[in-house]
Amino acid sequence: MAEARPTDPVDLVEAMAGGDSGSPLSEFYALYSSTVLALLMKMLGSRAEAEEILQDVFVELWRRAPQYDRSRGSVVAWVVTVARSRALDALRARAPAWGQSAAVFQREAWPRDRQWAARCARLVDSVASGPEASVQAAE
Repeated sequence: MAEARPTDPVDLVEAMAGGDSGSPLSEFYALYSSTVLALLMKMLGSRAEAEEILQDVFVELWRRAPQYDRSRGSVVAWVVTVARSRALDALRARAPAWGQSAAVFQREAWPRDRQWAARCARLVDSVASGPEASVQAAE
C-alpha cells in the first residue's frame, strides 16, 4: 500500500518541519509560488527581482517550518507575511541607492495598511482560482 502524501497545507508544513525537503516542499511550492510571485511583482515592480526573492522566501519558509504555529494564523497568512517581509527588505535596501531618507521612503513607497490588507485579501482569494488569477489580482 502506497503511503498517502500530505496535501493539506498544515500537513505540508509539518512534513517540512520534520526536515523533509523533497515532495512536501515541492507541493508547498506548487501551492503557493504563483501567489507569492504575484505579490512580489506587485510590491517590487520587477519580475526578475521578484523571482530571485521568491526562491529566498521558500528557503526561509522551509527553514522556519518548525516555528509555524497554526494558532497564530493560517498557512497562507504565514506565507504572505514572510514574502511581504522579504519584499520590504528589498525595498528598504533600495532607499539609500535612490538617495532617499527613510522618512521620505516610508511616506511615499509603503502602502497604507488598509490598502495592503485589501490587496492581500484579493491575492488569498485568488489562490483557489489558479496561478493566472493570482497574477491578475496582483496587477
